Amino acid sequence: MKTTIKPLGDQIMLKIEQASLGALDTSSMKTGVEWGVIEALGPDVQGDYKVGDKVFCKAWSVDSIFYENKDYYFTSEARKGLCAIVK
Repeated sequence: MKTTIKPLGDQIMLKIEQASLGALDTSSMKTGVEWGVIEALGPDVQGDYKVGDKVFCKAWSVDSIFYENKDYYFTSEARKGLCAIVK
């Protein structure tokens, strides 16, 4: 049976990517910024986000949870860690 993870409240589940996007190298923590793809949104998220959006987020605002041999990453609107949607 496949596990389903559903964020609660204003939580935003991300798939964090480590890659170089143009002039911003996000593969190093010295930038303090990560980029990821929104995988799921909690029911209280009110921002203009949708599943599949690529976003920049502040590294300090992301929690990592390791469950069933996979890392899950979460941030919340209250932390104000999302910087931008990448189009």
